[in-house]
Amino acid sequence: MRYGMFNHTVYKRTIGPGGKVDYHSLDEFVNRFDVEAYSDQLQSIGIEYLFFTAWHAGIYNLGPNAALERWLPGHTAKRDLIGELADALNRRGIKLIIYTHPNDGEDLTPEEQERVGFIKPENGVQRRMPKFNDFINDVYGELAARYVSKPNILGFFWDGWSALNGAIDPGRLRKTLLAAMPHALVFSQVFDPSWIDFETQERYYKGRQPGDNIDKLVVQSANQVTIFAGGWYCTGLSQHSSYTPETLFRFTVLQACGGAPGGMCWAVSPTCDGKTWGNGNIATMIKVNEYIKPVRSSLCGVAPSHNWTVPAGATYSTSRGYGATRSLDGKREYLHVLRHPIGQSIDIEAPRERFIAAKLLSNGHPVAMTSITSESLRLTLGSNDRWEELDTVIVLERDTSVFRPR
Repeated sequence: MRYGMFNHTVYKRTIGPGGKVDYHSLDEFVNRFDVEAYSDQLQSIGIEYLFFTAWHAGIYNLGPNAALERWLPGHTAKRDLIGELADALNRRGIKLIIYTHPNDGEDLTPEEQERVGFIKPENGVQRRMPKFNDFINDVYGELAARYVSKPNILGFFWDGWSALNGAIDPGRLRKTLLAAMPHALVFSQVFDPSWIDFETQERYYKGRQPGDNIDKLVVQSANQVTIFAGGWYCTGLSQHSSYTPETLFRFTVLQACGGAPGGMCWAVSPTCDGKTWGNGNIATMIKVNEYIKPVRSSLCGVAPSHNWTVPAGATYSTSRGYGATRSLDGKREYLHVLRHPIGQSIDIEAPRERFIAAKLLSNGHPVAMTSITSESLRLTLGSNDRWEELDTVIVLERDTSVFRPR
């Protein structure tokens, strides 16, 4: 997967559709969420997967959890919003990753911290928290067991699991998850192959704003979660996209050609009703999907290219202006030309493999291939074809009988 969305829906932080925090209980907050309307909107933006918050600040879970209720009465909702959302997304072909914060005890009251054994750092030194580890494993075990039968739940995002210098035992927590949900994957912005399956970097380019400039966005070697409007959760209805749909589309393609698992995941969140968004944000993403639809087969459900990978650290301008993805069966590479040349031809780096034919994805018209040198390949459009303004995709058919290492 190469195209996703990240949502924070956080009790006491996320505003209501009236523009302020106007709910009075966790149950009221959760009951306002319109799962079907929200899921319809996500379907309209064409994402492959979603990160969605079960809890963050204060460990208020958006659903039942008997273990959490035993440890922290009043921190669970009666309505199973996570379970309902998983079912609604599954009907629409969207995968779900449950976001949680395993050590977010600093937002608890002093009495609650004592109840769960949360120990604040002293003079910058964090001690192990045996009781808190018991607590968090108890809660995670029940969370995973509740959703193990949901076929579209991929696993869990651990935010800040390493922030307290080992206060959380990641080995124990991973065993707890896998005991209840053997197929679960673990995502985190702090990567350790012993505990984490996929690195997911949270990026916020606010310091490089204002103004729409694609070169503020930098290709990462990991799944990239990037805010494009407002903050991590919805705190104002005037929060609008910092980038045009064209910029968001171009960078989605660029990051997909970087080869990182998960590709590009855009972060934007609605109000607590799940269907009211900041200024034009959902319309922006719908427009992005309009650009994606004609090239979706080359952008979603694809593997990294073996030949034309965009390197980590590249921006739109510092990249070569093209990159590629690969069909899952390995028979085709999709060359994305994002900066089209003058004239009908583009010279690209010679591939590591042999390709026997090339054509435009848009209309199937043939594209001529000519070896210029051992290091370069020229692709030439037909006389009646033109480069697309945003992304021209050329499909190259690989000679599966030959592999030529460089």
